[in-house]
Amino acid sequence: RSLEIIRFAAGNRLCVNLDYTTNDGKRSSRVIEPYSLRQAQNGNILLFAVRADDGQIRAYKIDQINDASVVNQTFTPRYQIELSPSLSVSPVQISTGTLASLDIPKSSSHPSARRSRKTGFSNSGPTYVYRCPVCQKTFKRKKQDSRLNPHKSKEGYPCSGRTGYFEKAIY
Repeated sequence: RSLEIIRFAAGNRLCVNLDYTTNDGKRSSRVIEPYSLRQAQNGNILLFAVRADDGQIRAYKIDQINDASVVNQTFTPRYQIELSPSLSVSPVQISTGTLASLDIPKSSSHPSARRSRKTGFSNSGPTYVYRCPVCQKTFKRKKQDSRLNPHKSKEGYPCSGRTGYFEKAIY
């Protein structure tokens, strides 16, 4: 259940209040910006996040997370958000986006490669689906961006919703 909350918060760029027990048994809570799940060489699944108060990168063992709750505080991603709604732990991937992954440098292995501008939705990569909480309309995005443009409800009236919530990713 905590992972679902963390994935939802990451998709909507919301901070999470994490109740966590450290290796020495101390229980505390902290506000974090969630970014990715990775599997360590020893088999532990780790949540990589940035502490909201001091900006430090931290790794949290998911089996030591007691509880998680969404905080009414948004964040501007410092790194690429790699949390998807599926339960699989993604392997390390090279990012071609504008934000660096937590452990992968920004520079591409082919810095001189020219990138063509794409029109419409491409077939590569996931498509993120966001839903307006006011009118329930869904919007597809190639980037994890919960901001909604001005739009009309299904009845044809202007809708006041400007921030959608993450619903799913289509692969």
